[in-house]
Amino acid sequence: MLKQIALCAAMFVAVTGAHAEDTPAAASDFDSSIMVTLLDMKAPTADRHTALAALKQHAEAGNSFAMYDLGSLVHQTRFKDDAVIRPDPGAALMWLTRAFDNGRFTAAFKLATVHRELGDHLEAMAWLQVYTYYWKGGNRTAQRSLPTSGAAAWLMARLQAELKSVPEESIRQRTIALLEAHGTKFEQAPATPSDSAEGCDVRPPPKGFRFDGSRRHDPSIVELVARIAPDGSASESFVMDSVPDPMAAKMARQFAFAIRCPEVSADSPERHAFILFNYRGTDPYRSRGRESRSE
Repeated sequence: MLKQIALCAAMFVAVTGAHAEDTPAAASDFDSSIMVTLLDMKAPTADRHTALAALKQHAEAGNSFAMYDLGSLVHQTRFKDDAVIRPDPGAALMWLTRAFDNGRFTAAFKLATVHRELGDHLEAMAWLQVYTYYWKGGNRTAQRSLPTSGAAAWLMARLQAELKSVPEESIRQRTIALLEAHGTKFEQAPATPSDSAEGCDVRPPPKGFRFDGSRRHDPSIVELVARIAPDGSASESFVMDSVPDPMAAKMARQFAFAIRCPEVSADSPERHAFILFNYRGTDPYRSRGRESRSE
């Protein structure tokens, strides 16, 4: 099978404003508070409906972050009883594919997970191959090392077992087809400049802090969004992606409170930070690195 590289535990941080230079005009007024409103189950239903309509409008206008966020939301079965967000695997595939075509790298991993959930293991493997190919910028030398832990490596191992009767040539041909159909679009998509100058970072947990390691879950890439207080700390956090159970969601939200951003005056506009990390089930802090949400 083609050599791969999987994502080591990493966190990607961005604050409101990163969307502004995504694509001309379409992204100019996309505010990440839309996602906070949608994910806040305590927010009025009417406000959440308005936020969803705005998110769809931005996605249809060509904003890659809106495409990615919308695809991520409608992928999740945890919203099956929600009055606003309706799970729709078909819509998830459409928006995540468009998001990847427009430069959202992590959309390829999510496409792999959606296809696997739908039982299309060959398509899932092909998208995972695309994801790992671009993880090191298409560097084939770097792809010769496949880490033994992390969400991509875990998914790779499961798909290899599920596709053991499928010829490697079939996997190779499908991967090449995806690279030809979507790789050029991804490579030519307008890049969002890194916003690391904003100064947000994810710090180690306080001394003596321990996550509950009594429950082990399948590794996954989980994205969070946090409200950032004027003092630079996270005042509230929301889980964007599906997690195995409420305890895992609680742990993920705790993780978000490790973020620290520069202090601002109390009358400054509300800020938000996105945190994307390789959820290993017990220790998301190990082997961490950081990159902007622009990927």
